[in-house]
Amino acid sequence: MSTLNAYIRTAVTSKPAKIRFRYRNGIEIDIDYLSDIYVNPLTWDSKKQQVKKSTKFPNEDIEGINRFIAQRKVLVLEVISSLNQSDQLTTEFLQHEIECRLNPKIKSISTKTLKVKKDTKVSFFDIFDRFLEIQELSDGRKAQYRVVKRTLERFEFYIRLKDKNFNLSFDTFTFDLIHEYEKFLRDEYEYAKNNKAFKKQFNYYKSYRPRGINTISGILKKVKAFNNWAIKFEFTTNYLFKKFKFKEIIYGTPIFLTLIELEKIYYHNFKFSEKYETQRDIFIFQSLTGMRVGDMYKLTRANIINGFLHYIPEKTKRENAKTVVVPLNSIALDILKKYEGYTGYNIFPFLSFQKYNYTIKDILTLVGITRNVTTINPLTRDYELKPINQIASSHLARRNFIANMYLHVQDQAMLSSLTGHVPNSKSFERYRQITDDLKISLVKHLEFNR
Repeated sequence: MSTLNAYIRTAVTSKPAKIRFRYRNGIEIDIDYLSDIYVNPLTWDSKKQQVKKSTKFPNEDIEGINRFIAQRKVLVLEVISSLNQSDQLTTEFLQHEIECRLNPKIKSISTKTLKVKKDTKVSFFDIFDRFLEIQELSDGRKAQYRVVKRTLERFEFYIRLKDKNFNLSFDTFTFDLIHEYEKFLRDEYEYAKNNKAFKKQFNYYKSYRPRGINTISGILKKVKAFNNWAIKFEFTTNYLFKKFKFKEIIYGTPIFLTLIELEKIYYHNFKFSEKYETQRDIFIFQSLTGMRVGDMYKLTRANIINGFLHYIPEKTKRENAKTVVVPLNSIALDILKKYEGYTGYNIFPFLSFQKYNYTIKDILTLVGITRNVTTINPLTRDYELKPINQIASSHLARRNFIANMYLHVQDQAMLSSLTGHVPNSKSFERYRQITDDLKISLVKHLEFNR
């Protein structure tokens, strides 16, 4: 007798969890499908296999999620019924075939091809490529994983200089090797500078400083996610990170520009440079809409409807695929009007990400916004003072929007609807510190003069 059940698997009820589907037929077939839809674990009804109404979470899209569950069950059964032999029914094949149905750009694979891939000896990096091909990730996220893959390739080369027969694999990637990889990530810039063979093999690598602890932890967590995927799809049974303790990722209080500083930038005369004037306008528009730079670069005039900006954030669209709607104030509308004649595909004449960041630093310097701010040193994690113009980047614009809004209203649900943060995002915990600092400064005004 066959069964198909929807369920969630999580030990943390404060974070959204993906809906899973489990198909069983006798004792021979037991396979899973992991969907891209998240639910609040506190609203999940395991008996009815759907979300339930809750007065604590009135904004949950109950009808939409339950409709999705019903539709996805139909799709799972359609894929399963299209197969003739039970040995074709694997978790990996089911996952891939459903994604093919949902996204025509993904090529379907035959079960014969899949079986060869599983039975033949494939390299660690072949499996990594398979992971990137099958796993549903945003373009930005895939780019980050490709960076991780390149660090692993360089690490393998680094080990081979000591052991020429070494090949990186799930078997050779031991607990001790993870720690060596962690050390390599920190010291790679020094090694690349001094080793001629390494420099010749990887001439594209141009880093001149060590990676910070947060960056290294982020890389290791991506390797862990890849390892978990490989276990799920039976490429390995070796859980590399079972005993590994990650260093905590630490962020300081968000640094942002005040409304007075933004006004100073907006009204500064940049007529001497078209580049600075244009990128200044883009930076101010981003500061008034709170968009991530990746979403900004995809904007077209079609995203502007009756004075409102409509877009789906790329970073969270697989967790929380909701349209963010931001009303545009008079300044944002004036900036849009200024570039009505621009004929490019995008809404503004953008520079590359890197050049945009450099230009933002220049703009703050030219305007005279050079005050010192407290930052955390990524290597030592000590607090230090730095001029804000030296550390400014495109993400500063997003923080400008969130922080200045948060100073006026501490309603996380309201701000999330304007920023595209996922429900229960921990990002806002950092912004609460801003209001604490503000309270402290206000209370100081009540001190008596002696």
